[in-house]
Amino acid sequence: MTRVLTSVVAAIALTIVPAPLRAADSWVEVTSPNFRVVSNNGERSARQTAWQFEQIRAGIVRGWPWAQAPLDRPMLILGVKDENTMKAFAPAYFEPGKSIRYSSISASAWDRHYILMRADYLVDGGEGVNPYRTAYWTYCDLMLSSAFRYRLPIWFTRGMAAVLSNTNVSEKEIQFGRAVPDYIYEFKSGGRFSLEQMFAVTRDSPEFLREIERRRFDAQAWALMHYMLFGEANAEGREARLNALSSSLMSGLPSKEAVEKAYGPLPNLDTVYRAYLDRGLYRYATMKTEINISAKDFAARPVEPASVAAIRAGYLVASSRPVEGRAAIAQARQLAPAMPATYDVEGLLLEREQNLDGARTAFEKAVELKSENFLSYVRLAYILQRTPGPETLATRRALLERSITLNNNFAQSQQALGNVLLQMGLFTEALTPARRAVELDPAQVFGHTTLATVLARAGKKDEGLAEARLAMTLARTEAERRSVQSTIDMIERMR
Repeated sequence: MTRVLTSVVAAIALTIVPAPLRAADSWVEVTSPNFRVVSNNGERSARQTAWQFEQIRAGIVRGWPWAQAPLDRPMLILGVKDENTMKAFAPAYFEPGKSIRYSSISASAWDRHYILMRADYLVDGGEGVNPYRTAYWTYCDLMLSSAFRYRLPIWFTRGMAAVLSNTNVSEKEIQFGRAVPDYIYEFKSGGRFSLEQMFAVTRDSPEFLREIERRRFDAQAWALMHYMLFGEANAEGREARLNALSSSLMSGLPSKEAVEKAYGPLPNLDTVYRAYLDRGLYRYATMKTEINISAKDFAARPVEPASVAAIRAGYLVASSRPVEGRAAIAQARQLAPAMPATYDVEGLLLEREQNLDGARTAFEKAVELKSENFLSYVRLAYILQRTPGPETLATRRALLERSITLNNNFAQSQQALGNVLLQMGLFTEALTPARRAVELDPAQVFGHTTLATVLARAGKKDEGLAEARLAMTLARTEAERRSVQSTIDMIERMR
C-alpha cells in the first residue's frame, strides 16, 4: 500500500445546516474526468460536488491501489436543491408513513449508476460524520466491486465501503474513515455474529435479506474493517496484513483461510478487534488533496427542461417506478419529440416488462436518432438474436461495435461481439473482444466459455481447454456447470 496516510485519534462530532435555497429552478451539468453532475443548486455547487468525488476517487487510488478499477457504466450524480426536488425523483421515500428524510439515495440501471443527493446540506468543518456518507458508500462499494478478479465476500466489500464512505473533503485535506456513531451503537448494543458466521453470509442469506440483521451485519463488517485499517498502532504491520488479506481474497481463497493467513486464529482476532471497538478511541486516515484536480477546469453547460425530464425518467425507471417514469417520458417528449434519451429509457422500461417487441421498437428509434447511450445498441443487438441470418449478424456486429465505442468497459458488449464474430467465422477477430470481456469481468463464467470457444476455433485448443477448465472453477450453479462441461466436451472432441 502506498504510504500516504496519517493516523489520527479523534472524538465524534457533527453539525449539519441547510444551505440557503435558490429561487431559480435552472439546471446545470458539470463534467469532470470521472463524474457527471446535474444540479439545480447552481454551478458552483455542482462543481464542488464533482470535485469532492474526484478527490475521494484519487484518495482511494493513492491509499489503496488494489481497490481501483473503472466502473462498467457511467455514474450520474443528481445534486438537488431541496426536498421537493428530491421527492420528484424519489417519490417512494416520501409516501405516507415514511418519516426518515435521506440526504442521498442511489439506484442502478443497466445503462448507468445514479446517486441522488441533497446539494443544500453543508458540513460544519471537516470533522464528524459526512451527511453524504450513503452517497460515498455507494461509490466506494461500486469501485471495490469492480476492482477484484473474483467477486469478494460481502463482509469485505461492505465493510471497506462503510469505512471509506465517511470521508470528509476540505480544501487542503481528505479524512478517510472517521468513526460512525450509528455503527458503534449497533455493534455494542445488538447481538453479534461469530466471525465464521459473518464470513459465510452472502447476498442470498437470510441474515442479509432481513433488514434488522443486515444492519447488525453491516455494523460488524464496518467494525472489523475499521480495526484492520486503523486498529494496530504499527502502521507497517497494518498495511502488510491488509495487503496480504486482499491478495488472498483476490486469488479466490475463502474468507476464513485468507483471514487466518493474515491475522492468525479467528478467536484471537475476535478478541482484539472487539477490544479496539470497546476502547472508544478510533484512528482515521488523512492525506492532502490532489492539487492537480481543480473544480474550475471542469466543463459546465445548462441543461434544458426536456433533458431534465428524460434524466428523471431514467432515475424513476431504475427505481422501479414505471408509472412516474412513463409520465416523465411523456413530459420530455412534449418538450423535445426527437430526443433519443426518451427512447433509451422507454426501451429499458419495456424490456424490464418483457415486452421485447416494444423494446425493440424503442431501441431502434434511439439508434436512428443517434443515441449516445451505449446500452441501447447492445440491448437491440441482444433482442435481434431472435431473427437469425447473416444480415442480422452483420447488423448486430455494427450495433455492438458502436456500443463499445461509446463504452469500452462493459463486459456484456465485449462478450456479445465475441459471440457474433464467432458465428460469422471470424475467429481471430473475435479474440480481442472475448479477451476484453474476461479482463473486465473475470468472475463471469460465460465470458470464459466464450473465450474458450473462440480460442479453440482459432486453433488454440489447449489454451481454450485451459480457459474452459478455469470457467468450471468459477461455476456456482448446476446450469453453469452443465454449460461449461458442454464447452469442455466440445473442445476435447476438436482435439
